[in-house]
Amino acid sequence: MAVRLELKDAPQDSPDFDPMTAWIAGIGRDFTTILKDRPDSKTSFRHVAVIDDQRPIESIRDGRSRVWELPEAASGEGLDLKKMADFVASQHVDWDPRFFLLPVTPEAIRPDLTLFKSRDNQAIKRGGPPVVGIIDYAINMAHHRFRASDKTTRIARLWDQAGRPEPAGVMPFGRVWTASEIDQAIEDAGDDEEQILRALEQIDFGGGGHNPLARAASHGTHVLDLATGASGEDRASAPAIFAVNLPPIVARETTGAFLGICFLLGVDFILSQVRESAGSAPTLLNFSLALSGGPRSGRHILERALDGLIDTHRDLGGGPVTVLMAAGNRNLSQGHAVRTIPPQGGEAQFHWRLQPGDPSANMLDIWIALPQGESLGFLGLELAAPDGRRISEDFSKTAVGWIHAGDDVVGRVSLSQPGEFQDDKGGQKGLRLSIILAPTDPGQSGRAPAPPGRWTVTVGMDPGAELAAWVMRDDVVPGFGDTGRQSYLDDPTMPQRDERGALVQTDPVPPRSGLRRAGMMNALATGRRDHVICVGAAVGDSTTTRPGPFPAPYSSAPLPAGSTFGPNEKIACSAVADRSILRPGVAAAGAASGTRHMMNGTSVAAPRVLRALLEDHAFKSTDPAQADRRLGDEVLPLPDDG
Repeated sequence: MAVRLELKDAPQDSPDFDPMTAWIAGIGRDFTTILKDRPDSKTSFRHVAVIDDQRPIESIRDGRSRVWELPEAASGEGLDLKKMADFVASQHVDWDPRFFLLPVTPEAIRPDLTLFKSRDNQAIKRGGPPVVGIIDYAINMAHHRFRASDKTTRIARLWDQAGRPEPAGVMPFGRVWTASEIDQAIEDAGDDEEQILRALEQIDFGGGGHNPLARAASHGTHVLDLATGASGEDRASAPAIFAVNLPPIVARETTGAFLGICFLLGVDFILSQVRESAGSAPTLLNFSLALSGGPRSGRHILERALDGLIDTHRDLGGGPVTVLMAAGNRNLSQGHAVRTIPPQGGEAQFHWRLQPGDPSANMLDIWIALPQGESLGFLGLELAAPDGRRISEDFSKTAVGWIHAGDDVVGRVSLSQPGEFQDDKGGQKGLRLSIILAPTDPGQSGRAPAPPGRWTVTVGMDPGAELAAWVMRDDVVPGFGDTGRQSYLDDPTMPQRDERGALVQTDPVPPRSGLRRAGMMNALATGRRDHVICVGAAVGDSTTTRPGPFPAPYSSAPLPAGSTFGPNEKIACSAVADRSILRPGVAAAGAASGTRHMMNGTSVAAPRVLRALLEDHAFKSTDPAQADRRLGDEVLPLPDDG
């Protein structure tokens, strides 16, 4: 007999943490085998950083923002997040705190140090303005495509955020490799790239750790090569590079739960080093990872902090900054749906399908826009599991609850009124209802799974409220020792293929169901367009039925103009990331020097646009008669040798 489901309060939790971060750092740790079984993934959740999103650089510079090692914060159900929040508050932080858990190993953290004190003040001798910045994962800093004409490296600084602290102790976590250190490793090892990478602590076959640069391809190397890789005569004019290598778990945890602190400090590091070494040189910064959840109004805390970092960079004498961001690859993921509570009141319903054999937790975010000028009156939540078990709760009475199946926890529910979801006057505009369900395959953890199949989520509210649901990405990218199966929204009234069997890539007008393909854009790319360029992916070659270039099937689409949710979503331009439907991908550097590999996706399109801005490549204007909001205003074709 199935044990009934119950929703119980979780008073130890804190709404100041991202819901998925709270799950993973707490009970969710018990389900996550990779953190226990892989020597390089013994991630510490006892370190926290606080960032002021309005004054990010000043809060770092004057020492008010630092990395803290927390006192013992464990409880019977994982980490006691309230104790963590109370500890940070006791450090006399005098603004509304935003907490970020540091997803790096304890050995990588120096909690007594603030950011950033450089020990290498020599000016860059090669590569004139503009300079290139990249925040990515698995960048081969020894690759020959990132060398200057004299065979020395063009990478002026690389912060390996998961690296062991450098001997001089100038970083709070990880270590910075300078050009002179990279050149010394190259000189010592000659042409033996494996030895170079060993010296730079990028591979360690003896430690049983994660070695992405030992694979055929690595994401960061491929992306950086597309952005600014050079050989032969091109090396003489190739720009200097400032890079950040994200910790492995940031790339693995595709919900973005651990991205925040690493992304923000990575941007701050790059811009501060550019000011120090290249003065007012323009900076082109590529970020080819996407975030699937957020307010999508330009008011995500990471978007606001990015704005603050760039504004302060300019105030301190830095040059213009352009950030290239990937639009995301989730157009066909069935991850977004909208509903409206009728004028007479009633319910909104979403059908959420969890796949069997899924070792990753699944998350559904429902953003709720209340009628103008009104506050929350009633919110009833019902969760119906595939096996018929139900939870019915007046959820307006609690902030955080755990979903119990008897004595076992199989999920988490939270209702918050996030500050980032406000109108321009600061008035409360909406709510965020987050539902997290445990893996359907908990492995050898001994924990109870969430039942796979079709879950029904029913929200009852006062009349006129608009609801938009997004399924967070939770599959695991290739190269890691575990896997994840993506959950999705299920609506049989929305066809996935047309009468010829071809994939339907756009929503009908008017829509025939609540499920939407539009609206799956990168939630970090909805901010100010004066410095953020959101790039979509296109297919290059024409077909017998459609002339190219046209949007890649996976390339995410923005919400329609005037939407309540995501009013700032816009694809600025696109680049060809697939030669044709039958010949996907674009060739660029493999993980090792002398190798090539094919990759596709909007993460490939974004650095191609960065190179176009560097080298003044020609774009192709889209035909207004064939206008597609997924392509933007212009499309960058492949070069003749692409």
